[in-house]
Amino acid sequence: MKKIFSLCIVVFSATFLYAQDFLGLRIGNYAGVHGLTINPAINVNGPKQISVNFLSFGMSFQSNYIYLEKSNILLAALKMGKLRPNPAIKMDRKKIENPLYYNYFDRRSTTYHFYSNAFVNFPSGIMNVRNHSFGLTFSDKFLGYVNRISPDYGYYYYQDSATTEMWLDPMKMGLLHYGELAFNYGTKIPTAGKLDFNIGITAKYLMPWDGVFLRNNVRKETIKIENGVKMPENSDVDFNWVSSYHYDYANDKPVYKLRNKGNGVSLDFGFTLVDSYTDEGQASRWKIGLAVMDIGKTFIKGEANRFMTIDTAIYRDEFFSNVKDLDSFRAIANYYAFNGDMTHSVTGDRFSIWMPMSFSFFTDFNVSSNWYLSLHSILRMPMKAIGLEKSNTIALTARIEKPNFELAFPIILHEFKYPRAGLFFRKGVFFIGSDNMTAWIIPQKLSGMEIYMGFKWSGNQEYKSKNKRPNLKRMTLKCPVW
Repeated sequence: MKKIFSLCIVVFSATFLYAQDFLGLRIGNYAGVHGLTINPAINVNGPKQISVNFLSFGMSFQSNYIYLEKSNILLAALKMGKLRPNPAIKMDRKKIENPLYYNYFDRRSTTYHFYSNAFVNFPSGIMNVRNHSFGLTFSDKFLGYVNRISPDYGYYYYQDSATTEMWLDPMKMGLLHYGELAFNYGTKIPTAGKLDFNIGITAKYLMPWDGVFLRNNVRKETIKIENGVKMPENSDVDFNWVSSYHYDYANDKPVYKLRNKGNGVSLDFGFTLVDSYTDEGQASRWKIGLAVMDIGKTFIKGEANRFMTIDTAIYRDEFFSNVKDLDSFRAIANYYAFNGDMTHSVTGDRFSIWMPMSFSFFTDFNVSSNWYLSLHSILRMPMKAIGLEKSNTIALTARIEKPNFELAFPIILHEFKYPRAGLFFRKGVFFIGSDNMTAWIIPQKLSGMEIYMGFKWSGNQEYKSKNKRPNLKRMTLKCPVW
């Protein structure tokens, strides 16, 4: 268990990767394919006929489990930050070999977690044809989370801690690296009123490449021993994984060959209600949308494990000193727990995982001229099954928006507890932003980061439709002067 958790932390820390949702990029009228990630019907009333994403990427990491003391991202990159130990532990401050493993210990919270997200959007686009919208995207994505981490589990990494008993809660973890090919269709439903009602659907084909999924099914007490840990009898852990990576022990080198390890499908459903009676230059007076996102599963050709101990198992650090991949880790763990049987916990070569289902809700108001104000929230659907989970998010975003310029200021409440301030800038085809901008420049208790950037273009031909209502400015009549 200790090594599994350690490997997860290494993955997160090494990649700097699901905290926020890149809201500055995805909420505007010129968001294009990026807007599909909050509502598949969002582009039907788009102000431009064509929107093309040339290339874009983003990465995000958020935790209430570890943090850097008095640091920002630029300082951390220069290794000037200091990690703060868990204040609940009485210990002498000696040199720490692996300080990144030390836990955050937030007394305001009883749940400790990581959320991580990264994406690369390759050339893709959306086209509006009359009252219909068609989109095609191809992306490489990484999603990950660990939640319900016991604060006791961090005790192990303090060299001088007198603590010997640790409680491991029913922790869940999911990491998935996959490719996504998505087809979007949205349309306007004919109405007799003054408002436009749009519906949309995005169908996504998923190609998993790497993944680790763990679920601890029972709360168990583990015992810290010298240079190791003792796990009690009747432990019950699901441990499923797949990877394009393996270590070539014969030639002493890592090998990574990207290969499709299964197939999956997920769907997004959504609708928007839009007031399109506007003045000249405005995309809409207001719009509101609701969507259900990522309904689906991925079926993976990998290794499914159920680790259920009958007797107490003792693991020492030296047992895992030469372990460099998950296959070797599982074999060693089984060997010492099940009397030399290295395949005891393996239950199959296939498993399935749920995608991170959530509700997405937004409202967007044109305050005046090119000023907009939006409210956006994401609510995850909790699940007991093995799979991925989103973080809860609520955000208020003010922005200045023009066809070739945009400046947005998202204020985010992550997990309804942790405030963040962001900034998004778009000029011409280039854009850059972060939903956690203060982490880059202000020294603080640094527990997360985010950045995204890319290149996109919207067609300069205004979208025209026979059914599009004329704007108010063209409808005005000059009153006679008496």
